[in-house]
Amino acid sequence: MSLLGRVRVRLTAAIATPSSLAGRLAESDRRLGPHEAAMRARTGWSEGVTLVDTPLGRALDGADDDEQLRSAALWAHRAICSAEHVHERWPALELLTSLSRRRLAWRPEEVGWAARVAGSAATVDVFDLAVLYRLPVSAAERLSRADRHRLADVLTVLRSHAADERRPLPGGERRRLLRRLDALLTSPGEDTPVRSVPPSLLHDGDAFGPAVRAEFGTRLSASGVPALLLHAATASSSKPSARWSQTGRALLDDVDEGADLLRAVLQRALAHRETPVRRRGWDGEDLVWVHSSTAGLLRGLVLLAGEVDEAWVTPLLGDLAAHAGGGHRGIASEPRDIVVANAAVAALARRPDAVPHLARLQARLTHRGVLKGVAAGLEATAGHAGTTPGELLESAVPTHGLDADGQCTTQLGEHTARLAVEPPGTVSLTFSTAAGRRLASVPTAVREQHAAALAGLRGTAADLRKTVTTERRRIEGLLAVDRSWATADWVRLYRDHPLTGRLVRGLLWQTGVGDNWRTGRLLDDGALTDRDGTAVDGERVRLWHPAVVPPEEVRAWRTHLLDADLRQPFKQAFREIYLLTPAEVATRDHSNRFAAHVLRAPQAQALMRTRGWIGSALGYWDGGADGRATRDLGDWRAEFFYDLIEREEDQFGTPGLAGSDQVRFHRRQGRDWELRPLEEVPPLVFTEAMRDVDLFVGVTSIAADPTWVTRGERTHVDYWQQTSFGELGESAKARHEALTRLVPRLHIADRCTLTDRFLEVRGSLRTYRIHLGSGNILMSPNDEYLCIVPARGRKDPAVHLPFEEGGGVLSVILSKAFLLADDAAITDRTITSQIRRPCPWAAHQDRHELPAKMAILAGREGSQSRRLVQSRDRVTPRKANSTPPRTNHGLMSCGSVV
Repeated sequence: MSLLGRVRVRLTAAIATPSSLAGRLAESDRRLGPHEAAMRARTGWSEGVTLVDTPLGRALDGADDDEQLRSAALWAHRAICSAEHVHERWPALELLTSLSRRRLAWRPEEVGWAARVAGSAATVDVFDLAVLYRLPVSAAERLSRADRHRLADVLTVLRSHAADERRPLPGGERRRLLRRLDALLTSPGEDTPVRSVPPSLLHDGDAFGPAVRAEFGTRLSASGVPALLLHAATASSSKPSARWSQTGRALLDDVDEGADLLRAVLQRALAHRETPVRRRGWDGEDLVWVHSSTAGLLRGLVLLAGEVDEAWVTPLLGDLAAHAGGGHRGIASEPRDIVVANAAVAALARRPDAVPHLARLQARLTHRGVLKGVAAGLEATAGHAGTTPGELLESAVPTHGLDADGQCTTQLGEHTARLAVEPPGTVSLTFSTAAGRRLASVPTAVREQHAAALAGLRGTAADLRKTVTTERRRIEGLLAVDRSWATADWVRLYRDHPLTGRLVRGLLWQTGVGDNWRTGRLLDDGALTDRDGTAVDGERVRLWHPAVVPPEEVRAWRTHLLDADLRQPFKQAFREIYLLTPAEVATRDHSNRFAAHVLRAPQAQALMRTRGWIGSALGYWDGGADGRATRDLGDWRAEFFYDLIEREEDQFGTPGLAGSDQVRFHRRQGRDWELRPLEEVPPLVFTEAMRDVDLFVGVTSIAADPTWVTRGERTHVDYWQQTSFGELGESAKARHEALTRLVPRLHIADRCTLTDRFLEVRGSLRTYRIHLGSGNILMSPNDEYLCIVPARGRKDPAVHLPFEEGGGVLSVILSKAFLLADDAAITDRTITSQIRRPCPWAAHQDRHELPAKMAILAGREGSQSRRLVQSRDRVTPRKANSTPPRTNHGLMSCGSVV
């Protein structure tokens, strides 16, 4: 016998056998053992032969004594549990299978012993878990509910083994086994009320269960609480039956302050984070939010909370859905627990005040399964209201107590607190004295004497910021939709709304009758006027988009906004326009415009999520070599493909790089999506989708990383050189147009010249060319590369920027321009060592020298050449294998813009 077999024999023998059972097992062994051994000596079980026709069956023939049959079943169970492999004792297994189906009068001590034997054997060999549990589970089901409750501890051990998903057990078998064990553990005694939470709930399979037991203590044993929790654990879906809900409401009413207990437990789940859990029998740890059985309990508690008619319920359900629906392992698209997330969404969707919270979930979550529930909830609510989901979202924006001017004031002793939304969408909480003097921070008197009111104001401010973020994304999304409003509806929903009205100040709107539209800017006082200050009005209003107006109007409004030093809540006037190209007409149903770029995969996928694209992850697993991200734009769906770029340094962990690929468009056909030619895509849908993809490529391309070559990267250098200083995309062209108007206003204007692709800055020591696409710099003579990295926490230049506030490429370009215009005053050694050094190729004549190659690329005219590999109807980037250039890393160190 192997070591494994010997261990199992010793573990089985170590289980204390009741004296009343020991003699019966010995008698069964004397009676059945020789026959079972003789049967095992044969080759195997004969097809079509029943147990009764075998020596083992004949030995039991006539044993109609119930106790004898139970003894035989326990003997067979012990034989199986002590075998190295259960199927070695196939005669005993056949006997056990037959006897476990009979309605025998099992005793609690017999079932308890069988369960302990099975539990000990399962710690050694888990491949036959369902077989080991066959007798104890079926026998326990024959006991009275009071007797089952007495065996809760040992049955809980069996359940923990069965629930461990690392134990090899087919999914269907595991679910069936867990359902049977849960039914055994959650049934109270017939005449005995449940006085404590059984071990099967809030167990130590995660950190949440022990924390709740420790935090709530005796509250969990209060009258009615265990029964309530046991009932909650029986919820099998996010759509419980009417009977389940009715029973739950009755149990909740029986608990003293039951709603408060529900609120406290769910708030504890909201604050809970993943913790490492070591699995039994396996090396290493796994990050777990809650165990699967705990998730089932939380699902039931969430559904019960959805039945409570109190103000705290809806916000808590919304926060819990967002918490459980994403953020696992720090990945926004990976749910912490999809069971809890779906339950929270389902409970939320049934509440009348849920629309703002569903809108927030729609903007924040990215998991397709959870979002499907959010969309279904919005559609159902809209259907009941007789409207569309879009109309429902804009009509349910909360005001958070703001007045018509987008503010509310609260008197706190001698001080006044003012909470406001300032255009273009900044939430502020300020304090002033009785004399009206505005204070820079919270007064000490307010912190000490009005702590509760201050906490409430800060909570409202946090909710305001969430709503502002959601509303900004929703309104910007309207740019892809050809939609208009009756003027009276627009005034109510947008211009005069206390919160939305502050966001849309500064945006351009069109108003008119029929096809006659006039453009106006919404002023702070609510007036809609053209560039000359003349009021514009009409029967309908729509959001202005540069793609649907003449180019001269676009240029005029851009100049107007710059002259007036106005900043819009999002890029509208300076928005990039993407028109269909002849090459895209030729490819018919897909665009290669943004293919063959090398992207930083984690940053790209994170940016996709923030822009509302739902994508599949890349990784070193089956099916992880390629992915796609989609965004729904009304009845159209844009689809962006990308591929894994394998690298040795990833070591089969998180992929570092991805290659961009095609963009396609599908149109909704009932419940399906049909691929359509690009010429059929509405212009607004096309330009908005392509703008997003351009953003993904432009921001996350390795060409936007100024340190890529200076870190000694050995791959994709040709791509980096070519893209860093190549032709401008639409985003860079928008920067070029903005700089055309901004540069003459700068105090360094006499040192700056704007060319087709660069902002040229003449310093005292050298002349510098800053690329308008990547922000990378070339120095004269011979276009040496200058590496400067924007410092964290840096301030934007003291220049009004119409867009890209807070770290955009435009502000980076201007920061570098101001720095380099006075290059003689730079003291940072990592920068001066590059500027003041001699020509780097004086001592190196290698034909791959980086600065020389950049000079060639920077001066190259014509379209950017890209090496593509055609694979059927997909275009994928070719993996670069070129020899990297030799660089002097001591000279090519990077400085920081300060």
